[in-house]
Amino acid sequence: MEFIKVTEQKEPMVALIELNRPKELNALNPQLMGELRDALQALDKNDQVRVIILTGNEQAFAAGADIIVFMDGDGSDCPEFLEALVTPILRNKYDFVIGSRIRGEREPGSLTFQQVFAGRLAGWMLQAWYGVKFTDMSPFRAIRRSVLEPLPLREETYGWNLEMQMLVAQAKVRILEIPVNHRRRQGGVSKVSGTVRGTLLAGVRIASTFLRVAFTAKSAR
Repeated sequence: MEFIKVTEQKEPMVALIELNRPKELNALNPQLMGELRDALQALDKNDQVRVIILTGNEQAFAAGADIIVFMDGDGSDCPEFLEALVTPILRNKYDFVIGSRIRGEREPGSLTFQQVFAGRLAGWMLQAWYGVKFTDMSPFRAIRRSVLEPLPLREETYGWNLEMQMLVAQAKVRILEIPVNHRRRQGGVSKVSGTVRGTLLAGVRIASTFLRVAFTAKSAR
C-alpha cells in the first residue's frame, strides 16, 4: 500500500493504521480511501485484533478529501445536496460535478427570469463550442483539487463560474451535472439580479469572459 501503513502489536492486540500522505496533510483521495477500506477489511478478519487506532503521519490527521466545493453563502444553495455533489468524485467516476438549479426544485422567487435564461443560454453556447451539456451556471459545484489547481482562472467577478465551466470543458475532464434544489436567499441583495445595473454589468462581464476564454484557447491551438 502506498498511502497506508498498518502496524500490529502483540501485547495487547492493537492495530495502528497510519494515513501516509504528509505532504498533502493526509488528504483523502480515491486511492487512499481504497487502501483504507482494504486495510480495515483485512483487520476485521483478524480475530486477534481487538483495537484499531487510526492516525495520520506527521503534523495532520487528515485535511479532508482532495475535493473543493463552492456554494453561495446567502443560504440559497441547499447543503443537503453536498453528498450528491462529492460522491461521484470520491468514487472516481467524475472530476467536476455541478448542481443545476434549473433542473431541480426552485422556491418561488429564488431565481429571476434573467438568471434562468442566462443559464440556458450559457448551456447552449457551451454545448455548441465544446460539446458538453450544462443547463446552469450555478456556483454550487465540486471539483477535484488536482483538476482545479492547474486551471488558468482569472475572473474574480460575475464570470468566474462560466470561466471554470469552460476551462474544465477544455481540459476534457469527466463532467457531471445533477439537479439540486434552490431557495430564496436568506439575507442581503444580489449584486447580479438585485438591480438593473447589476444585471447589465453581469451580462457584459459574462459575455466578455466567454469570448476571452473561447478565443484564447482557439488561438493557442
